[in-house]
Amino acid sequence: MSICIIGGMGPSAGVDLFNQIIENTIADSDQEHLDVMLYSFPSRIEDRSAYLKDKTLKNPGIAIADIALKAEKNGATLVAIACNTAHSEPIFSTIKSELNKRNSQLELLHMVELTAKYIKDQFPRSKNIGLLSTIGTYKSKLYDTIFEKEGLNIITPDKITQKNLIHNTIYDPINGIKANNGKANKKNINNLLKSIKVLQDQKSEIIILGCSEIPLFINNRIVSEIQTIDPNMILARALIERYEPNKLKPLKKPV
Repeated sequence: MSICIIGGMGPSAGVDLFNQIIENTIADSDQEHLDVMLYSFPSRIEDRSAYLKDKTLKNPGIAIADIALKAEKNGATLVAIACNTAHSEPIFSTIKSELNKRNSQLELLHMVELTAKYIKDQFPRSKNIGLLSTIGTYKSKLYDTIFEKEGLNIITPDKITQKNLIHNTIYDPINGIKANNGKANKKNINNLLKSIKVLQDQKSEIIILGCSEIPLFINNRIVSEIQTIDPNMILARALIERYEPNKLKPLKKPV
């Protein structure tokens, strides 16, 4: 029995999820940590936002499912995907369909569903939730659909903010996060802080860092005036709880 992280979207996000598992595990020695496989094959997985914009491209869910099946052959029983956009319905449903076709017994966790339940449990008075995300997640309304079921309202920025401040920060071919191995420069950080301010002005009570690379440099130490939520952290804790509940560290404060 072991956990499989499917990374590569971008690569630093998969590493971050692995680190979050380690940091949230009760262990006094190497041997007491959980068995985790990190499968990072970025060259095999098409860009998720590009596919959601143009459905004639190959669905990334096919490659993600294939990687998950390879992990299952090597002993994986529990799988998580370190990418928000990969949970968009057209991609995630394809992953599940491909796994079902091959009679997979993997348990596949859903990052966004877990995040919605976490916010409802930890912040029961908050109803208006701001979202920073890729253009694919933004247009697919992934968070809107799932959060609405929990009685929560997703607030997204205007189209100009989404494109110029958020999308370009992630995807700019020279200065973007993906072009710089998951690292952000001062302009990138300022763009995201401006985007958070836009969401605050729209009456957001909480901000979801809904691209798995954003929490690498935006967090509650940097954004002190409003609570930010890292879905990767929530996913890591859910993996530990499913795998070995007694090894999950107590949650000292909301993340």
